[in-house]
Parts: sequence; C-alpha cells; structure tokens
Amino acid sequence: MSQREPLRFEEREIISRELSKDRSARFIANALGARHHSTIAREINRNGGAEEYRAVDASGGPTIVRVARRNGSSNRPAVSTMR
Repeated sequence: MSQREPLRFEEREIISRELSKDRSARFIANALGARHHSTIAREINRNGGAEEYRAVDASGGPTIVRVARRNGSSNRPAVSTMR
C-alpha cells in the first residue's frame, strides 16, 4: 500500500462545504477526484462526524505542549491531541 499525501486545506474546505449540503463520503471523494471514499469517511469521523466537521479545526493537527517532569521542567516538547 502506498503512502498518500495528507489532505490539503482546500480539500478539507470542499469536504466541509459538501457536508453542509448533506453529501455522502462517496460523493465528496468523487468531487475531489483522487481520494478514496474511505479516506474521506475517516477524515470526517476523526474530526467530530458530519455534524461537527469544520475544515479549520480539522487542519490544526496535534498541539505541541511542554511537559514538566516531576523533579523539574523538560525542554522536550510532547505531542498532545487534546485541544
């Protein structure tokens, strides 16, 4: 299986726009052209479902936070998916 490029912001905007028109993941994938419907479905589910999906929120990615160690602070950033 080949590694695909992540969805671009423009693609996420199209997903958001089409979801507001109650379009299916298959319809949206066909509108985007080179994306499989399961990619679109995973993207939608990963970001709150059809009712909650917003392109701006979806493109944010993980938030980088600093994590303090028990006996002092750390200089290494840790990745958190909490927003």
